[in-house]
Parts: sequence; structure tokens; C-alpha cells
Amino acid sequence: MKESLFLVGIATSTITNTLESCKELNLDVILVDTQEMFETHDKLVPETVTRDYVDIGNYNDLLACFKKHDSKTNIRYIFSFREVALLSVSKIAEKYALFGVKENAVRLTIDKNRTRKTLRKAGLDQTDFEMCQTLEEARTFFHKHNKKIVLKPNNLAGSVGVKVIEKDTELKEYFEKVQKFSNTGEVLLEQYIDGKEYSIEMLVFDKNVHIIGIAEKFLFNDSVVESGHVVPAPQSEMILNSYQEKIQKIVDVLGIEFGPAFLEVKINHLGLFLIEAHTRYSGDKIVDLIQYAFKTDIVKPIFDYLVHKKTYTDQLKYSDYYSIQYFSCPEEPIKNIIGVDAIVNFPEIVTISNRIGLNVINDKIDNSNNRKFFVLFHCSSYVSVQEIVDKVIKTVILEMEDGSVRRLSR
Repeated sequence: MKESLFLVGIATSTITNTLESCKELNLDVILVDTQEMFETHDKLVPETVTRDYVDIGNYNDLLACFKKHDSKTNIRYIFSFREVALLSVSKIAEKYALFGVKENAVRLTIDKNRTRKTLRKAGLDQTDFEMCQTLEEARTFFHKHNKKIVLKPNNLAGSVGVKVIEKDTELKEYFEKVQKFSNTGEVLLEQYIDGKEYSIEMLVFDKNVHIIGIAEKFLFNDSVVESGHVVPAPQSEMILNSYQEKIQKIVDVLGIEFGPAFLEVKINHLGLFLIEAHTRYSGDKIVDLIQYAFKTDIVKPIFDYLVHKKTYTDQLKYSDYYSIQYFSCPEEPIKNIIGVDAIVNFPEIVTISNRIGLNVINDKIDNSNNRKFFVLFHCSSYVSVQEIVDKVIKTVILEMEDGSVRRLSR
């Protein structure tokens, strides 16, 4: 009987490479996700793949689904690229003695407060932080630093509920709002760190870190929501030369022994500071940017290691920069959008996405899910990234319901 992989969730940036890798490894694939996800991404999943519908974020439902298929086939491997399923997948893997990401590592990286406490105990540089349940506790922390702080729900991603605070009046306004996003009622407060922000993408095999790409991050004005990424970051060589040892220590301390992972960091004149760590690849199509820029498959090595314990050895070289840039639109009714077709024909463009609603009020971009327009493109120099952004803004015209003409913005 052929060995089977129980693959949890359709991750759009990795599903095609995953299924191709499994075919090469002669693995049967049982792919599980919600019916809605299968309907949305039906073209990505061949008919030869066994499908089943389940809420992948519900441990009991996922376990029951696993048991059903395990009784019929030879499931030897279980894996997921989807954050919502990581904890459940790690628990099932340990319950059935299947190799995978350790449950404790997943828990540590999901819980931002535990992440910080663990790294602090290990003597790794940390921004000051505190978990608060009341506005009075938050005020004490804010006045202790007398400058910008960051409010975060303890266990969410995608910048959901994250807010930078600079004034006491803002703290009163936003603390309870952020608190509502937390399933424990607690809010993590962090001292704000100045500096450039990066995403360090890696594969971990036998506890050893293999950095596969570094993305420079950009934020919308007065926001923590990411407005874009560039791969490779121009400072990649400096980061590798200066901080490889520290990156390895962070991964060791968090107990990440296998699989994809990434660190969100800020770097300034004082050094490298961890913002968050995750036992998965980044979102925002950073996986695509890395594979385009370095012309390499960063999915196949995971399954080569799962099946054959073959470790990653590629040396990455790039010829072009690749970037994804998001744009905001007015929070007022838009009657028509002109110029999108012209952008598609730009020679640098790889793909675009336009989800801007017409004749409705589009949501303010206060988390990554509210971004409605992006372009993914390549260029020969880092300077050209801004040139293409300017070109997009100049080309797209927004005809408003009140008769005015507006532009996309950043």
C-alpha cells in the first residue's frame, strides 16, 4: 500500500508545488479543508487528490477526520502550511507518533507573551513588554516609557487588532477595542522599536536554520499594516553576516526543529529585535516573491525531508528584485475605476488583484484582510520599485460618485 500524506488546508502559494512534490515522492494525498475553500480554489486541486471537508481550525473535527482516513489508508505523514491548523496538526502528529513540528514550538510562537518571556529568560534582546488586563495597568506601562507603545491581542495574526499608541487619550480610546480581539481578555503591550522591518524566511532541518530569503517590509502611513515587500532585501548580506548566530539561537530557544518558519524583526543601530516568530512561511505572497527572485522551489525540500530526511543545500542567487505592493483607496463610494487594464500590460507586472468595491464605502485598512488592491512585479534594481509604484498611482483613476477624480495611495 502506498504511503499517504494528510495535508491540512489549501495554502494558495504552496498547494501546487506541494502536490507536485508528493507526486514525485509517490505519495497519495488526502487534502482536507472547508467546502468553501475547495469551491474557491477548485482549479488548484486535481481530481486524483482525495478531498474531505472539515473545519481545519477545530481540533476535534480534524482528529475525527484523520481517524476516518487513517482506518482506510496508510497515513505516514501529516502537514499544514495554514496557521489556523498548525496547533491541531502538531497535536495529532504527536498523538500518532508522526514526525512533524512540535506542539510546544507551535504554542510558543502563537502566544506572543510566552514567546517574549521565553526569549527574555534565554538572555536574548527584547523590547520591554507587559501583559495587561486593565486600562490602569496599560497606563502605568505607557507612562513608564513616555513614548510610543504597541497594543496587540496576544494570539492573532495579520495585524488584526494591533495599534500604535502615542498619546494617553489614544490609549483610553483603543485599549478596550484591542481587548475585544483577545480570547483571554489580555492585551500585550510592547515598547515601540524604531528601525527597518524585515521578514526572515527559513527552513529548519535537524534544528539547523537555512535562510532562504529576506524580505524588506513597508507599512502604510501611521499604521502597522504592511503595504508591501521586496525580495531580496538590499540589506540581506549584512543581516546574514551580522545576525546568523542570533537567528539560530532564537530558533533553538523556541524549540523549532523542523519545517518552514519566519521571524519578523526590526533592525536599528542597537541591533536586531524580534517582533514575532512563526512555524510557517509568511503570507502576503512572500513565498512567491522568494521563488520568483531565486528561481527555486522552497516547498519541495520540506517533503523531501519528511520522506527521505534529505536536508536543504541550495545556494540562493538572484537576478531580479520581486515586489508586492498594496494600495489604499478613498473610504467613499467609487463609481468607476480606469487604468487597471493598462497596468496588466506593464512589462514588469507578474500579477495584479483588484477587489475594490464600486458604489460602496470600502473599509479602512486597519488589518491585512482589508487591503483591496495589489500589484506583484519584478524589476532590475531596488530603486525601480518606487518608480513602478508611482507609475501605478499615475495610471489608475478613481471616478468618485460625487464627480471628483481620485488616485490610489500608500
